[in-house]
Amino acid sequence: MTPTETTIVEPAAAAPRPYLAWGAIAGGAALAAAIAIILAGFGAAVGIGVVSPFGDDGLSVSSVGMIGAGWFLVTSAFAYYVGGYVAGRMRPLAGDADGDEVEVRDGMNGAVVWAIGTLIFALLATSATSSLVTGASRVGSAAASAVATAGASAADTVGDYTTDQLFRQPEQPRSVTRGAEIRGEAGTILTRALADGELNEEDRTYLGDLIASQTALTDEEALARVDQVFADARQTAEQAATAAEDAADAAQTTTLLLGFLTAAGFAVAFAGAWFGATMGGSHRDANIVPRMLVSRRAA
Repeated sequence: MTPTETTIVEPAAAAPRPYLAWGAIAGGAALAAAIAIILAGFGAAVGIGVVSPFGDDGLSVSSVGMIGAGWFLVTSAFAYYVGGYVAGRMRPLAGDADGDEVEVRDGMNGAVVWAIGTLIFALLATSATSSLVTGASRVGSAAASAVATAGASAADTVGDYTTDQLFRQPEQPRSVTRGAEIRGEAGTILTRALADGELNEEDRTYLGDLIASQTALTDEEALARVDQVFADARQTAEQAATAAEDAADAAQTTTLLLGFLTAAGFAVAFAGAWFGATMGGSHRDANIVPRMLVSRRAA
């Protein structure tokens, strides 16, 4: 009798599960990026509605920027907390880890959610920002053109008014002989003096002679009028220069603060993703389901 040979087939060992649950991570990252994009778009829409290019109408651009940075910080924390929670909740356990090691692994999955979600948000935000900037630039060009036209008209009015101050004649009608030519020449002299920061004695005397020839003022009165008008014009120019410097300083400070707040927003988002993932893992292990996620009622 031939002995029967028996072959024992060992069951195949189950493939080890990776510590990073890429399916759960991808879902959490996509959800976090979607929430962040929606909330950022909502905040941008509100900001555009309240901002104004004119200082006296609505909130200033710097104020809206600071509010927007705060909004970004809060919404990023919320969005990535939700994404991290999904990744931690959906992550299957791997290996024989327990306790703190499980919590760390859940947190690491949340950190990867933050990294991927941030890249997705950056790519989508760059595209959206590019489209927004293109549309805003068209609107801004039209507004700037209107402002420039109004500004040029205002500048012409101020220039004419300043020059008219030199030739005012309340006692008798002013002679119109070479009137336009003289006014133009006086305006050129004043413009050059304002650029230099001072009115030299030669130009001052010449302007006094022009005024005296066109008005009933004496030479002394004409020179006094030149000094007064030039002093007023220089004060106005200095005030405008000071205002421009203050605006530039404020813009620089606002830009720095926005940069710090944006960086803080991404840091807070990382913390939110980590905490959300550990919370999701804790609920997974304890079989806890938040009531807001369940619509089925117990019988």
